[in-house]
Amino acid sequence: SIAMMVKNEEKYLQECLEALQPLREAVDSELIIVDTGSEDRTVEIARQFTDKVYFHQWNNDFAAMRNKTIEYATGEWLLILDGDEILADARGAIRFLKSPDSKKYKTGIFKFRNTTRLDDESAYFTCYLPRLFKNDNFSYKGSIHEQPQFKNPIVEIPGEIIHYGYLSTDKELMEYKFRRNVGILKEELAKNSENSYYWFQLSQSYGMYQDYENALEAALKAYQTACRNNEDLADRMYIYDQLALCYLWNKRYEDVEATCREALKIKKGYLDIHYYLAEAQRAMSKDREAIKNYREYLRLYLDDSYQMDVTMSNKTAGKHEYVCLYLCMLHHKLREDEAALRYAKKISSEKVFCQAIPQIGEIYADSGKFTRLRGFYQEKIEDSEDTVVDIFFTALENTLLKVKDDDRRARIIELFTAARDSYALLYRVKQLVLQDKNEMPKELYEAVKDIDYLKLPVFFADILYWFIKNKHELREITGRFRLPLIQSHFAYLAQTHKNFSEEAVAYLQASPQAADLDTAKVNKELAKTILLADKCNKEQYRYALERYLAEGTYYLARVYNPLLLEKGRVGDFMCDEDA
Repeated sequence: SIAMMVKNEEKYLQECLEALQPLREAVDSELIIVDTGSEDRTVEIARQFTDKVYFHQWNNDFAAMRNKTIEYATGEWLLILDGDEILADARGAIRFLKSPDSKKYKTGIFKFRNTTRLDDESAYFTCYLPRLFKNDNFSYKGSIHEQPQFKNPIVEIPGEIIHYGYLSTDKELMEYKFRRNVGILKEELAKNSENSYYWFQLSQSYGMYQDYENALEAALKAYQTACRNNEDLADRMYIYDQLALCYLWNKRYEDVEATCREALKIKKGYLDIHYYLAEAQRAMSKDREAIKNYREYLRLYLDDSYQMDVTMSNKTAGKHEYVCLYLCMLHHKLREDEAALRYAKKISSEKVFCQAIPQIGEIYADSGKFTRLRGFYQEKIEDSEDTVVDIFFTALENTLLKVKDDDRRARIIELFTAARDSYALLYRVKQLVLQDKNEMPKELYEAVKDIDYLKLPVFFADILYWFIKNKHELREITGRFRLPLIQSHFAYLAQTHKNFSEEAVAYLQASPQAADLDTAKVNKELAKTILLADKCNKEQYRYALERYLAEGTYYLARVYNPLLLEKGRVGDFMCDEDA
């Protein structure tokens, strides 16, 4: 008997019931659905799959409603599911139910994958829950977070159940569950404040609602209540798990560490405990200890040897890729580069890998392994999405800014003069700067004029630096720039080139006072950047000030002119609003 209670489950119910079809076709079964007040298409969908649809008014008691579904069941076994749970693979359940071995067991547990974000493959947690029961006076207890009163022996049923009931992106669902659950829990705690399990559940509800202060307060009460009543915490490791997480949310890292150490003395083998402990130690710069606990987390995860505790979830099961990232970062920080690269190579998620790119690039560049740097680019970056390519070159530019040796900088730049798209143009121009060449090949000159600088990182300003250094007219490049883009590019050059002010003054001295708007715009901003940088002598500063006043006066007299709009020169304004 597949027994379900539902309310407003139209979003996933069709998928849920379709996933049960292989099981229903292979095993003699019935589908029982009790609706508790749906106002959407839930009942309509349910009736497409079964005629055993019943109606009972919701009474704020989960166990009572769950038991109502069981009253209709006539099967030897009970499979309990919700309308937002999908049996991803029914073969394990089919094999078990058709096997003579099924007679040896009273309860079957499934691995649950609880998805919290649809747009993030790492946003999930796992748990093992009993959902298959011998129909032998079986029942649930507890008005909220109802507990199955199952019997031994227990068997794990192969096949994952996907659960969509914790989607943090569904704000309406989260708000509804928070109000409902917190209301019921507070009612129960008013009757019996010594129920540590309800304090734990209240903490979880506050945590899911991102009310971390109240979550911590409730978690502490769960722990204190359990200790006061001499409850066996070895059977309630979920209390330690929640308390450590709440301390972590509230950045109380020493308390995280103390809680996790106490938990590990009682029982080992919990993913979350090692993850929270490592996170706290990383935050406190206890790098060696953090590495040890991240590694233990990975060992447990990869060996699938962590505790199969039906009383709690593994909230950090989706964090294994991030653990590899953190190990890469920590080993790089400790100058253990081969270990850092080893963990970086274990990352398969593009989203997480992007965060490792700066570490990898810096390792290769710092150690002079230029061939490996180029190979890494060709193997992992070149054919990736534009965002990944941008991340790589942003990291490379940050590394180049730290390189003091001109020969090393030249070798790195040369590696990427044949990179893809506009990056090849950038590094060819940077190469000209390093080689102190004041002429640019015509095809390169025309190509850099056509670059869409607005869509590229600010370090493409290095192309402008060649024009300034060699006194070529900037308006060839900046004619289509709005002021904010010119300002950001000049500010970048002032920050990253120690001779910028001197070169910029020389450029202005070689450039006649503006006779057109484009020249005035760029000259006034260049003069202003020199003044703001304040890195030149008094004579140069005075000259920059005079040019700023002259160019600025010319610019202002002409920019706020209706004729500009008639000519379509919207780009001369700061923004569309000014226009």
